[in-house]
Amino acid sequence: MSRFFDFFRRKMTEEDLDAPEELSSEEELVKNPEQLIPVRQRKLDMHNPMQRGDYVDNCVARVEEAGAELERLEEEYARVTSLLTDMEEIESLPPEDKTELCSYALKIENLQVDRVKYREKKDRLPDDQFEAMERIGEEAEEGIAKLKGAEEYHEKIRKDLRRLDGERSAYQYRRRELQRDMANYKGMAMICLVALMVCFVMLVILQMAFHLDTQLGYMLTAAAAAVVTAFLFARYMDAKKELRRVENTINRLIGLQNTVKIRYVNNKNLIDYLCLKYKVKNGQQFERMYKKYLEEKEERQHFMEMEDDLNRYKSLLVQLLRRYRVKTPEIWIHQAQAIFDNREMVEIRHRLILQRQELRKQMDYNKATLEMTRSELDNLLVSYPQYADEIREKYH
Repeated sequence: MSRFFDFFRRKMTEEDLDAPEELSSEEELVKNPEQLIPVRQRKLDMHNPMQRGDYVDNCVARVEEAGAELERLEEEYARVTSLLTDMEEIESLPPEDKTELCSYALKIENLQVDRVKYREKKDRLPDDQFEAMERIGEEAEEGIAKLKGAEEYHEKIRKDLRRLDGERSAYQYRRRELQRDMANYKGMAMICLVALMVCFVMLVILQMAFHLDTQLGYMLTAAAAAVVTAFLFARYMDAKKELRRVENTINRLIGLQNTVKIRYVNNKNLIDYLCLKYKVKNGQQFERMYKKYLEEKEERQHFMEMEDDLNRYKSLLVQLLRRYRVKTPEIWIHQAQAIFDNREMVEIRHRLILQRQELRKQMDYNKATLEMTRSELDNLLVSYPQYADEIREKYH
């Protein structure tokens, strides 16, 4: 029984040795990239066509992948090295040459800062409004004056309408008063007439029944009736005359209102048309847009000049760097600050050195992978010469 367990333990140990190695964790692989180098397969039947073909294809794929990556890394490494060499060339320039170079770099940096500020400006006139104002051109000032004049005239018309409406209301109220007074005068006249008839009847009764002398009474009654009638008639005629004048005035005011209303409608249509034509809400907005347009036009003109200056200084900087044997002068257009600011130059150099170290690490890994895989293929050619033609056909 003990021999059986010894055999079982011995068998398990052999299988463990043949098992593939476990993959390391991601953190361990990052810390130790050499662990990423492919591991040789320990159990492989090279006499099996399928296993042999898969193994050779896998090795060839690794060779191609590592070779292509190594070529890319070498190009990038050469580029980074060239940048470091350019930095040394720039820093070793004579003071007079360095001064000229710094002046161009400083101007480029300042112009780029101004360009960023202009592009980040928040209260800029939108392009569609700017183009609309551009199409209007010199007509804008005339349009502003016409629109503001129409709006001012519109306000005057509104005031005239309110004034005419107030006067008309006052005269209509006066007409109602006069009509009421005339009706009162008619009523008073009727009352006087009735009173006169009553007095005459009483006088007749006194004369007939009591044989009194009523001649004086007739005279006084007639005189009083005449005075009251004349007074009421005069007041009535005055009211009627004034009523006629008031009605004429009301008719005249109605005519004026109609005329002013026509002006109001025409003026309102003009304002609506001008607002539609210039795509504004009112004259104040139009004036603000035009002032903003003039400012924006000046700023855009300045920006165009600034762009021309920036391109000119960039060209001068590139020409100067080429004269100083800098291999990649165009790069320094985008890092002009480093030319006149030593701290920026140190930071860029530090970053490039770190990049080169990282590239070197990746290159070493791919070289190791390439050498190991090629060694495996070469060992296959030596160990299994009967399959050499098949392996060479895939490998070479």
